[in-house]
Amino acid sequence: SDYNVIILCKDHSCKKNINDIIPDVHVLVEVEDDFCSKAVKHKYDIIKESLVREKKYGETFSFLISSNRALGKGYLFNADKYPDQGKTWWPFKKKLKKILIEYIYWEYIVDKYSPVLILGHEHITILSIVSRYNKIKYLCVLKARFSNKYMWTENEYAQNREFAERVENNTNNLSDIVKVASNVEYIHDCDSLYDLSTISYDFKTTLKKTIRLFIYDSYRKIRKTYNVDSYKPWAWLPTIFGSYFRYKYFLKYGEKPDDLRDYKIVYFALHKEPESSLQHWSPEFNNSMEIIAWVSKSLKADTLLVVREHPYSYGIRSKLFHDNLRRIGNVVLAHPEIPSWEWIKRSKLVVSITGTVGVEAVYFGKPVITFGRHLPIRYLPTVRYADSYDKTKEVVGELLSLSENNKLFEISKKAIYHAQMDVSFEMNDFFKKNRSNALQMDLAKIIVEDLKKRYNL
Repeated sequence: SDYNVIILCKDHSCKKNINDIIPDVHVLVEVEDDFCSKAVKHKYDIIKESLVREKKYGETFSFLISSNRALGKGYLFNADKYPDQGKTWWPFKKKLKKILIEYIYWEYIVDKYSPVLILGHEHITILSIVSRYNKIKYLCVLKARFSNKYMWTENEYAQNREFAERVENNTNNLSDIVKVASNVEYIHDCDSLYDLSTISYDFKTTLKKTIRLFIYDSYRKIRKTYNVDSYKPWAWLPTIFGSYFRYKYFLKYGEKPDDLRDYKIVYFALHKEPESSLQHWSPEFNNSMEIIAWVSKSLKADTLLVVREHPYSYGIRSKLFHDNLRRIGNVVLAHPEIPSWEWIKRSKLVVSITGTVGVEAVYFGKPVITFGRHLPIRYLPTVRYADSYDKTKEVVGELLSLSENNKLFEISKKAIYHAQMDVSFEMNDFFKKNRSNALQMDLAKIIVEDLKKRYNL
């Protein structure tokens, strides 16, 4: 009641959902596709207009293309079985125009409505850039990576300024934080725990998924209802059916902790790709294979690097990708039936880019190398940021030399725990209710109250 509300949606299918869910909504709904379908027909001087925005906003269009899973498919070195979209093969100038039109759309929204606040499901990079330039708050709700806690993120890197400041301040005030008597015990975030419980790679389940997709895509092909710029019909069939064989591959070649008792363990959990947690949160560097090579070359003769496939990514990476890992002498694959936590507890060092495994390792008293430059955990005394081979070699030696009873591990654990608790709010069963089309006014009330409190709205 205190604000004019505009709902922005992608297409008319989304608009229909809005009208179905909120039949009496008295707000304006903007449909992005309506604007863009007109803009795409306009004859822009694409190079000139692109250069103008690169200078204005300080970001190259090529960098933005790289973070788009369709336009930037060529950058997905570590997801070589991820299917192409029609947009993947567009010529460079057409990809530039796609980015340009997205800029023009968000500039139109900002100029037309002058919003004081933009809320979203997850940050759209170009909207983040335009909002930041115009000093507009653009916020999204994200898991705080602890139990059923959630927090606000303020940019495309999933950063929360207050959280980063509290992590850094807690770390700097070592004597104060170490006196905190709380017995900190990590609780797995409920959303991920629920999602992981639904995964299955048995043959029967995989075959059912494949058949359903074949029927659905055949219907789209016959009715010609698919978008030629998106995934072609049946494009996902090899990936989904191949997931069964990739999982079997890990069952055959994967190692268990008891198999490696004679070695020290460094642990790296591969990320789900392509996903915002890599392409958006660490756009500068997200090459897992390069990280594996750097870490591997830095390890002494008594140490192995254990690489675990992401539960959602069987079939996304090829046999050749995993064969290349096995060809590296001191790299072994993790058996898929061994939980990630078991590997963390067994390891002497954990490697991460932006994954939750880095946070979990801190709670389990393990040193961490992070290759994500925007992550607040890099301020913790038992975490080091690396962005080159030389830096990787330096911090591997430094972190492996820390004794397990070093008080810095307790400081790191308490520093991140109290920062998480201070900036997050609790939403019970959000991960289940979020899958429903029904309005969740109880959760909305929690979100709005926290929004007003933290951002003075």
